[in-house]
Amino acid sequence: MEQIAAIIVSYKPVLPQLARSIAALRPQVAEIIVVNNGNEPRFVPEEAGIHFLSLGENRGIAKAQNEGIELAEQLNASHVLLMDQDSIADDGMVVCLLAALKDKPDAACVGPRYMDDQHGLDITPFVRLSGILSKRIHSSPDDPVVEVDQLIASGSLIPMDIFQRVGKMREDLFIDYVDIEWCFRARNLGYRCYGVHDAVMRHSLGNRAIVLLGLVFTIHGPIRYYYRYRNAILLFREKWIRSSWKVACFIYISTKVLVGALLVKERFQNLKMIFRGVVDGLKGASGKIPERQDSNINFVS
Repeated sequence: MEQIAAIIVSYKPVLPQLARSIAALRPQVAEIIVVNNGNEPRFVPEEAGIHFLSLGENRGIAKAQNEGIELAEQLNASHVLLMDQDSIADDGMVVCLLAALKDKPDAACVGPRYMDDQHGLDITPFVRLSGILSKRIHSSPDDPVVEVDQLIASGSLIPMDIFQRVGKMREDLFIDYVDIEWCFRARNLGYRCYGVHDAVMRHSLGNRAIVLLGLVFTIHGPIRYYYRYRNAILLFREKWIRSSWKVACFIYISTKVLVGALLVKERFQNLKMIFRGVVDGLKGASGKIPERQDSNINFVS
């Protein structure tokens, strides 16, 4: 009998939005674990099956996910479903993911496609390398389960025993590329990752996205650009990660990510933090950005 525990990582959440996320998950999973990267008092219902962990401060998404996974183990969960605080599972999402997982015995994880209701976009998070370029893979009713190179963490369903073989999330990355590194680690051990067309999640890009010439540019705060560039370079240093991905990632952060950083009025701060991220990545620095660098930067992306 499957016991699925959903792990929602929160950081300064919009409470009505978080409540909708919890309500959508209640009938689909056995346990819900909210791990808060902050010191706020409990802000989720004190009900059976809903658990709240406070980390006291922002210790990064990887640390929060790992704390949630450890509690899920104690609750005898057979699977964990990783979720962001602003992601809403459609009815039947978890059932579809579980069915796909059972059909793919080599799967480390499966994940849904997601809809951006604000911009009216059906955005596939499914990515596969084609030569030295990362390409979006579009599933369809005729091809409902597609193999991908990586999945975003939110919506990913993972069997608990996979963590014993692959390991948990890499905490020194703090936030960006945590999910990508884990997927690559799993694939390096012979597992596969799959995207599931019939499993749908709502995820509003909100003011964090600009649609220009049909392309979606996700906009971050300066601090996130620091982590994105620093962590990309940290992964470039890993010999076991494919060279083709490194080239594809370099092209991506040199074009689309950089353009997104320049589309907003904070472009000077963004460029400053990108430079710091590159320097720290080349030095091999990891973990949370030193206080001297983030004291005047808003952590909300």
